[in-house]
Amino acid sequence: MMYEKRSSVHCITAPASRWRHIARSSAARLAARAGQVSCLTAVALSASCGAVDGAEDDLELIDETSAAVLVATSLPCSTISTGSIGYLEHLPSDYATTGDQRYPTMIFLHGRDERGSNLDDLERLKTHGPPKHIKNGHTMTFTVDGKTEKFIVIAPQLSPTFGLTYPQAWLTCVIDHTLANYRADPDRLYVTGLSMGGYGTYAAATSATLAPKIAAVAPIAGGGTVSKACVIADNHIPVWAFHGDADTVVPLATGQAMINAINNCEPPPDPPPIFTIYPGVGHNSWDRAYNTGHTYHNPNLYEWLLRQRRDGASVKLTPVSVTKESGLGDAGMLIDEQGIAGDPRDGTAGQPVQGWASGYASDMPANAYIDLGEEVDLTDVYLFDANGNNTTRNDEWVVSVGAPGSWTVVATEPSDRYLVWKRHTVSARTRYVRISNRVAFIGMNEVVLYGRR
Repeated sequence: MMYEKRSSVHCITAPASRWRHIARSSAARLAARAGQVSCLTAVALSASCGAVDGAEDDLELIDETSAAVLVATSLPCSTISTGSIGYLEHLPSDYATTGDQRYPTMIFLHGRDERGSNLDDLERLKTHGPPKHIKNGHTMTFTVDGKTEKFIVIAPQLSPTFGLTYPQAWLTCVIDHTLANYRADPDRLYVTGLSMGGYGTYAAATSATLAPKIAAVAPIAGGGTVSKACVIADNHIPVWAFHGDADTVVPLATGQAMINAINNCEPPPDPPPIFTIYPGVGHNSWDRAYNTGHTYHNPNLYEWLLRQRRDGASVKLTPVSVTKESGLGDAGMLIDEQGIAGDPRDGTAGQPVQGWASGYASDMPANAYIDLGEEVDLTDVYLFDANGNNTTRNDEWVVSVGAPGSWTVVATEPSDRYLVWKRHTVSARTRYVRISNRVAFIGMNEVVLYGRR
């Protein structure tokens, strides 16, 4: 059974003071979603990507002011019988204006009664958990350790076709689609769910292929396969589980058995799982667990998640030294303002003012390499472009990895913007990173590197 296409278009928002009408034509929907400034409308996609029938002339009230928006859409999944998966999407209010900034991302798995097989059924997902809070106006924005951050929230819906179990292939489609199609921080992908979704959360975390992609999990009123619990321990996945001790639907012993199985792994889990038991609470322990304030927990679940990163997460690296191979000027200026540079990947970057201006045309190419002190898995190179050239070349600057005398190019940079951090994603094991300038009088103010040690 394909995920059924319906004619209605969904833009689910919190109450706000200003509204406008928007045509529900395909062009209008796509334009609104692409802009994502005033509103996100729904994109009703089927596995065949057909248009929405009979909706070309309809009008819908759209909230222009609220950042708490849920969009109903779907993703293709050829490895399951339904061919597609419907889901609600919530994006940070500044998603359209923050360039390549990555966001912490939460995948929410619902319970039994919220299953559905068409886009209209996605309305059921607003009953509990993060979608409920977003519906009521919460923007999924939290301040942790002095830094304010915003979640991407993806809430997929399981078809009744699959009974009460989230299939491995289904979970794989959701997680891989999220990482590939959103600016999700790959080191801060979180999975949480309630009841049946709590089981689904454990299913994802105990999958040998999915566990390495998950930064933390929060199963609520659920259980898992105890024989697979050590997949969680082996991947050092932080767990915060919740259960009511009066739960008669999924007994407390079921949740406790999974926690015990994780704790019994060898070597012991690092970090050990957290298990919160609510005295006198039945099956609905999720209202407490998903509370966005501090009525029950400080930090609350969302704040706790924001402190978790995937094991072996990519971090900002500290360069040891710079060696200039050719060219003029002080190549040390490539890394002399790391404090001012801040953390460009997380959107907290500054503007370095000093740069390496490496000479005249006769001095080109100018080369210098950064020593990181040890081999790392290099993941990102950020260059601060202070030039803004109207260049036709894409290789005014070249980034290479390897060792002196043996370099491999991994990125090229045109220097076509002004006072902008430029990100280059790489995947290489290296101790040295070479920066080469091929055009005269083009300075580079700073280089920030990320990787896994």
